[in-house]
Amino acid sequence: GITNGAAWYNVPGGMQDFNYLHSNCFEITVELGCCKFPSAAILPSEWDSNLPAMLAYLEKVHVGVKGFVFSKDSGKGISGASIAVNGRDHPVTTAQFGDYWRLLLPGQQATITVSADGYLSQTQTITAASPAALLNFTLETDTSFAAKIKSLSGMTTALIVLTLVLVVPALIMLSIWAFRTIKARRNFYSALRDTDLDQSSFVKLTERERELFGDTAEDDLVL
Repeated sequence: GITNGAAWYNVPGGMQDFNYLHSNCFEITVELGCCKFPSAAILPSEWDSNLPAMLAYLEKVHVGVKGFVFSKDSGKGISGASIAVNGRDHPVTTAQFGDYWRLLLPGQQATITVSADGYLSQTQTITAASPAALLNFTLETDTSFAAKIKSLSGMTTALIVLTLVLVVPALIMLSIWAFRTIKARRNFYSALRDTDLDQSSFVKLTERERELFGDTAEDDLVL
């Protein structure tokens, strides 16, 4: 028989939840018996007994609705487009070439809405079948003012992130360098004022100051 796994025992945050929520696939756990570590001798018979059922299960990937999502302007497939079935909270997304697969029970009527950034959404209604019914979408580019603002907003966000990643650390390092340089110069001048030096020693220290702080060193320091 079949039991609802969540009704039996709950495993929150498992791979089944992750794959279903963050990808286009299902992950299942099949338990064939009560013996957790069966003898190697009985494994071939277990394989032979369950092979037809496993193959029949794999064939169910061809049930429901499938197709492509194209761009009307370029004619190419749109990757990452959202495929949402009315009444279901979990959308799937198109693959690299705009292809998608949506598992639905045969005979079920489904209203499907496809949306993608920069394009106008499109909705069609179809009856799911086995093999899967073919349903393609061709989306038009969204030229509305709101879409342009959204595009600029995305660019602005990218610039802000780039600034935070590159510019801010550079400014922090520059500030630290400037603070240490100013502090070192103050300590240098304070040491000179507190020390009795003859003319030759003063000249040597002044040259050393230039080496430490560059040509902006104060040559007219008065002891």
